[in-house]
Amino acid sequence: MIHMGLLNVIRRMALREKQSIREISRRTGLSRNSVRWPLARVPGLRRCAWSWHL
Repeated sequence: MIHMGLLNVIRRMALREKQSIREISRRTGLSRNSVRWPLARVPGLRRCAWSWHL
């Protein structure tokens, strides 16, 4: 399990420092899938269970 501090480090490396997923996985020792997981989730942006389409 990845704790919040490491999630923040991963996000910072990707967004501010513009490092690739492969480079982040090398530096943190995590797999590339584990690095992709927090980057795919943006806090506060969740889809509604219902839609406006008729």
